[in-house]
Amino acid sequence: MTTANTPAPKAPPDEGPEYEILGKYGREAAEVIDTAHGRKSADYLVGEYQLAYGAGWRVWHRRKRG
Repeated sequence: MTTANTPAPKAPPDEGPEYEILGKYGREAAEVIDTAHGRKSADYLVGEYQLAYGAGWRVWHRRKRG
């Protein structure tokens, strides 16, 4: 809870360009699962989602457009 005298928490600084984490199950269309700031964070999330979703999923990242 914030009050007039307490500043709101600040977002962490950007660590680089924004990335989209995408996933595709089998022959289904790809979908955006998450986003990440910076390549290291994107690589980490791809590994975590691949582990969580399993072998039927293909998970990758790309730089966010626009």
